[in-house]
Amino acid sequence: MIGDSDDLRSSVSRALCDEYRARRALLVGSGTMALHLALAGVRATVANRPVALPAYSCYDVASAAEGADMRAVLYDIDERTLSADEASLRRALEHDPAAVVAAHLHGYPVQLDLISRLAREAGAVLIEDAAQSADATFDGVPLGSFGSVSVLSFGRGKGRTAGGGGALLSHDDAGDAILAWAAAQLGGPGRGAREVALLAIQWAVGRPRCYGLPASLPFLHLGETVYHPPRVPNAMSGASVRALSIALGAAEAEVRHRRALAERLLGIAARAPSVEPIAIADRAVPGYLRLPLRSLVPLSRRDREHMAQYGVAPGYPRSLDTLTPFRERIVNDDEALPGARALAESLFTLPTHSRVEPVDVSEIEGWLLGMPNGAEPLALVSRAS
Repeated sequence: MIGDSDDLRSSVSRALCDEYRARRALLVGSGTMALHLALAGVRATVANRPVALPAYSCYDVASAAEGADMRAVLYDIDERTLSADEASLRRALEHDPAAVVAAHLHGYPVQLDLISRLAREAGAVLIEDAAQSADATFDGVPLGSFGSVSVLSFGRGKGRTAGGGGALLSHDDAGDAILAWAAAQLGGPGRGAREVALLAIQWAVGRPRCYGLPASLPFLHLGETVYHPPRVPNAMSGASVRALSIALGAAEAEVRHRRALAERLLGIAARAPSVEPIAIADRAVPGYLRLPLRSLVPLSRRDREHMAQYGVAPGYPRSLDTLTPFRERIVNDDEALPGARALAESLFTLPTHSRVEPVDVSEIEGWLLGMPNGAEPLALVSRAS
């Protein structure tokens, strides 16, 4: 193993518990594995009933449910806020799920008070997927502090990156039982060579004008939205543990930069008549992992071809109910999902990280202000199964 020690693992675990007000922390190979273990732990320690999932989210949410062999009830997302559509969530809860997953996207907090209250009233465990939390807060408390169990991710593009790895946190008795079960299932850590390579590549191509290079490295899947089959969960590699111990101390400066740049980009977006920003939930402060915007007009072929060179990326191009083989697990396949459909067609994101330079912002500004000339149906579809 690269750069590993039991003392360092314990120190990183304690730091995460302190920051996220958690009782226990389990360091695992990825955020997806952490969610996989959380769902499987619900099935093993709570009940073998479906899990309620957001219909528009990272495809890894579906992969985790498949890995845990759980049926799914989908609830719709409000395209204006990226949070749960209340009426749809209430209908999902009528199916008596054992757990509800609340997933924050792009560093934008969902309306946690609503989702938490409805889950509690239904007798469902709340799993907070804070993989994309990016140091955002709700009521002044960091995202990742709210579920019975919470999921963190430290993979590429996650704000605090360790080249890979994730964590599962517990916050109450139900969470402790899930975490204890998960710890007993966990395989040993990987060697960490891949994580070291990914950290180096991410640093090398971090500038928006360098984004064309990863296209020649297809194994990275950078700029793509891919459904990954579930993998057997293992412990976080030693290389990622050491990288995370460094990243935890450097997070504050990075999030300050992302927020400042996001405010500047929002000012530019306000002058683009074909763009609408995502509304921020009450009492929430985003971390702006990326800046999500909705296009109000179709994007032309030229727009789509030039997005990547400015660091602009399409959102997830499909709602979870359209993914195979996951859709076979859906219990409420008759649920209308207009918000998820709208987001799949219209959402795109801008880079906010500290390697974005003034010249990059100027190029993004030119692209945004030139968007209204689009004339084709929006089809920002990446490779997905």
